[in-house]
Amino acid sequence: MAYTKPIIDAHTHILHSNDGLDYLVEITDGYGYQRANLLAAESYSEEGYTGATQNSQALLLKACRPDWWAFGSLNHRDGDLGGQLRTLIDLGFDGLKMIEGKPDTYKRLGSHPINGPEYDAVYAAAQEAGFPLLMHVADPPELWDEENAPDFAREHGWLYIGEGYPSLEELYAQVEDILTRFPRLTVIFAHFLFLSNDRERAASFLERHPNALFDLTPGTEMFQNFAKDPAAWREFFLKFQDRLVFGTDNWDVLTERDQKDKDDINRMLRTFLEQDGPYEIWGWKLHGIGLPEEALDQIYRENFRRVAGKEPRPVNRPLALEFVRRRLEQADRYGCTAQEKQDLQEIAAELEEMQNA
Repeated sequence: MAYTKPIIDAHTHILHSNDGLDYLVEITDGYGYQRANLLAAESYSEEGYTGATQNSQALLLKACRPDWWAFGSLNHRDGDLGGQLRTLIDLGFDGLKMIEGKPDTYKRLGSHPINGPEYDAVYAAAQEAGFPLLMHVADPPELWDEENAPDFAREHGWLYIGEGYPSLEELYAQVEDILTRFPRLTVIFAHFLFLSNDRERAASFLERHPNALFDLTPGTEMFQNFAKDPAAWREFFLKFQDRLVFGTDNWDVLTERDQKDKDDINRMLRTFLEQDGPYEIWGWKLHGIGLPEEALDQIYRENFRRVAGKEPRPVNRPLALEFVRRRLEQADRYGCTAQEKQDLQEIAAELEEMQNA
């Protein structure tokens, strides 16, 4: 079937300058997704980029597009993570994006367990406020295997061998502890919690933790694993249709190659969910599971709206302007690049103009 009802892309990013905001909206519209959720990730960083503008960019997008959701993020250059969470709520964010469980970020932040005491105030405040989390925890299991890790993992520094990296099982144990101690905490686990290679474990996890959900954002290895037993995975998707969330990992791509990859990945996702039968991407032999419309309604839209709000929360524009100005004043402390300082100046100017209109 070809699904024609509204779709929400619950997992998107801005990775570059403010120009990427318009481009992301354009990409989202081009794929036929009526609305989306922008995820900030200020904890993530790479050479020449601090990400210190991402909360500010997300606030600007929400102010310009009040029909979009946005999840803010923690910045570990600041203390009081629980206080930061409460600030994100006051600003009008719809949830919290945590990338602290991605092994390279985990190591970069000092190898502190994600169930450590510094995070307890975050989880407690989010649980009390009914504020959902979208957490990236772990990565594909083969990234811990030095002999069999794919080339792209080596190229990106995603080979998790050596001191400071958590093991895969350590991360899963930390998640179990978080959800046990904060049982009312709502968490969407990105990329299927990297459990697509173990259907029974994935099912057991969802059964034990009724407030946990998985998003379907690729890791493309996910769809290779699903293709090994599409009938069994179809039963899984039908059983847990109220616990799965559609997401793409679309971002403001810069090259034609990246755009082509995104086109293929979006086709991979939609074909898997909507069509029953074999199909091919990148020479891979994949297989769709052809879900009924009622299940697609849940996965494409209603599950996310249930946990993140039927409609996005409005931005507190005066507080948002104050937040961006304060970030700009302390840009050097946050390690902002020249481009990021310019982005913050532009965001402050646009928010001020909106406030004065």
